Amino acid sequence: MGLPELKERPEDIPLLVEYFIDKYNKVLGRSVKRVSKDVMDLFLDYHWPGNVRELEHVIEGIMTLNDIEEIQSKHLPIQFKNTKSKSTATRHLTESITIKPLREAVEETERSIIYEALKKTDWNITKTSELIRIPRQTLQYKMKKYKLKR
Repeated sequence: MGLPELKERPEDIPLLVEYFIDKYNKVLGRSVKRVSKDVMDLFLDYHWPGNVRELEHVIEGIMTLNDIEEIQSKHLPIQFKNTKSKSTATRHLTESITIKPLREAVEETERSIIYEALKKTDWNITKTSELIRIPRQTLQYKMKKYKLKR
């Protein structure tokens, strides 16, 4: 039988969000304090096909790519930008999201790829550099640049 799907227990979402923020603050050395009301509204309206694991990955991804205090709608992945919210204000916010500068988008993507590769290789620098095909020194420089620590 198992646990009911996350979309069937929206009252759990705020607690899970708080738990995952705390978890990834420790893992990533971040200091995220909260999600904005708009983001919480979107999370509560979202259908969560990946259940709790999807919520965790969304928060982890945002925190990996952004050194912020509050998760806002502009930080959300694309699937939330197309979500129809019950709130007109939230819908307006998601429709008005702007395109990021190329350099910023490239850095976010690069940071995410490096972080995922580090996790996959259990933070082994040599294996990670081979996996993403960059020199070890370059990887170490980028880890420092993006403040990636185990």
